[in-house]
This record gives sequence, structure tokens and C-alpha cells, in this order.
Amino acid sequence: MFSTLFVSMVMLMAQPTSGPSGGGGSKMSNADALATIERFFADPKLGDDLKAINKFAEESEDCLVSLDEKIITWQGRTPPYKYTNLLTTAFVAGNVRAQLQDKKIADNPYAGMQAVLKVYNMLREKDKDLQIPEVDKYADLEKNGELKKHLESIAQGRNR
Repeated sequence: MFSTLFVSMVMLMAQPTSGPSGGGGSKMSNADALATIERFFADPKLGDDLKAINKFAEESEDCLVSLDEKIITWQGRTPPYKYTNLLTTAFVAGNVRAQLQDKKIADNPYAGMQAVLKVYNMLREKDKDLQIPEVDKYADLEKNGELKKHLESIAQGRNR
């Protein structure tokens, strides 16, 4: 199901957050979302934080995340990479964090990709053989100072 959502661009939006999180069915607060994102970045792994970040991105009106197959290019690989879900969640988490911190509801693929690169480097420290050419390409673009421009050109192309 997760990969089906990413075959085409998906906009994640939903209801506003209200009140503190916790308890039956209440939505996660922005502060709790930021804390969850920071915990995920400190130790990226499958589990509750990953699920909570994606749920927050889907339900919150305080953020807007475009999951564009032209940007999250690793998502469409068959068979999927071992870390596909972690990297995609890193993209969502970085994008959401930037919007909540800036208090600006606007897709931020550059912040998302910077988070992907951070998580990818952490994963490579643990798994020396890890190579995802699609992410390596973004690392090269960032190293050459061209990543932000590249992502903006893709985003502008879909807005036409």
C-alpha cells in the first residue's frame, strides 16, 4: 500500500492539530510531532516514530508534503531497497520539520532531501555496503551546491 501511494504525486494534508497529543483518537500536537521527528533522526528505524510522522503529515493542516516520484526516485524501484520506507519517511520528516519550525505551510523538498541525505549517511555508517544510486546522485548535487536548484526546477515543473 505504501508504495502505491508514491507511484504518482500525493499531497498529504488533513485536519488541524489541536491540544496535546495522547489519549483516544486525539491528534498529535506540532510540538509532539517535532519531538517525534527529532527522535527519528537520532535513531532512524521502522516503528512507532516512523508511523507517527507519516500519520501527522497526512492529518495535519499545518504542513503540505508532495511525494513526487520525480523527486523521491528511489521509491519506484522494484524490488524496493531495504531502506525505502526509512528514506521516504526521512523526506517527509525533514519537510514537515522545516514547515513547522518556519511556521510556513509550503512544500519544502529541499529540507526533505537534506534529511534523506543525513539519514542515508547514518545508515551507511552501519551498513558499509549500502549504495542507493538515486540518493547518491542527490548527494553529489548537494556537494556541488546544485541540489536546491534541481529540486525547485522539478517542483516548478509540476506546478505548470
